[in-house]
Amino acid sequence: MFERIVKADEHVIDQGDDGDNFYVIERGTFDILVTEDNQTRSVGRYDNHGSFGELALMHNTRRAATIVATSEGSLWGLHRVTFRRIIVKNNAKKRKMFESFFASVPFLKSLELSERMKIVDVIREKIYKDGERIITQGEKADSFYIIESGEVSILIRSKTKSNKDGANQEVEISCFSSCSWRCQMLSYGCTSI
Repeated sequence: MFERIVKADEHVIDQGDDGDNFYVIERGTFDILVTEDNQTRSVGRYDNHGSFGELALMHNTRRAATIVATSEGSLWGLHRVTFRRIIVKNNAKKRKMFESFFASVPFLKSLELSERMKIVDVIREKIYKDGERIITQGEKADSFYIIESGEVSILIRSKTKSNKDGANQEVEISCFSSCSWRCQMLSYGCTSI
């Protein structure tokens, strides 16, 4: 890694450029700008933490946004070759870890190995705190969850039981159906999904 000191108004990366480095912010504020139809708009901001630049390196595409320093700052950069080597190594570990698990899951077992590995490539881990809601009853079901560690409680609002306020009470169940979330899910303790 190398350190890069930036000044206010300095462009760190520009939309449309080839990706050469991945950056981790040590300090400083940075605007995320996207230009479409000759109109530039701010789509976000980094404030003394965060990282950027990985998408162009991972997918071998041009930069999707411009990052401009809005204050003096310090970044740590990782060159494309080193970044890709780390990603390939980590993906190999992740693939190995999930390979046997996926082969044991009935509805995933029927997939070809290459199809299962595509799933592994897009899996993202998220850690939930004790009591934190993971999914909410009635929300659109757009994700697939695998509980890697920890325990979850699956709750559904009862149509027959109500609390003191007259609201439907949440009742613990053991399964739920597909399409839209028909229940709530909260973590017990620190849970990794």
